[in-house]
Amino acid sequence: MRFTTRLIVFGYPLIEFLLLWLLASVIGWGWALIGIVLGVPVGIAIMRNASAGAPFALEETEPEHALERVGSTAGLFLAGLCFLVPGYGSDLVGLVLLLPPIRRWVIRRMTRGFDSFAWVDRMPGFPSSGTVIQGTVIGTEDPDVSDFPRISDFPDSTGNPGDAEDEPQPPGATFPS
Repeated sequence: MRFTTRLIVFGYPLIEFLLLWLLASVIGWGWALIGIVLGVPVGIAIMRNASAGAPFALEETEPEHALERVGSTAGLFLAGLCFLVPGYGSDLVGLVLLLPPIRRWVIRRMTRGFDSFAWVDRMPGFPSSGTVIQGTVIGTEDPDVSDFPRISDFPDSTGNPGDAEDEPQPPGATFPS
């Protein structure tokens, strides 16, 4: 295991526990644990707010603004996820991510390496995703013809295409009119 992986795997829980112990020694263990539990609904509320704004970010027509709004929404969702993880260290990171300039900086840092990936060039909507030919699509199919049969083509349950009310119904099969 590399050193950075060990630092993350073993250092993060240690830092979270030390922060909890430090805060609990100041305000008491009960209040410190209540604070951790209250971080969960706060995180859920922030993530719900971010996901509610996602459709509006996707409706943006200019690519620069759309990328900025999607990045901001993703950063807000990441802040909510940090609040959702139990611990005061992650809550502090989530609180810092709620600030828009820092959120934009973090999203820029996270997406900076996207240009080096080969699969990004093949994704639709990216500038180098292929040749775009402007034109009009002309359909050759008749719009009145459907692959599905019409309901009126089927006979009713009795097999007669006429009135179904003339047939006697079995007992217990009364239907409201």
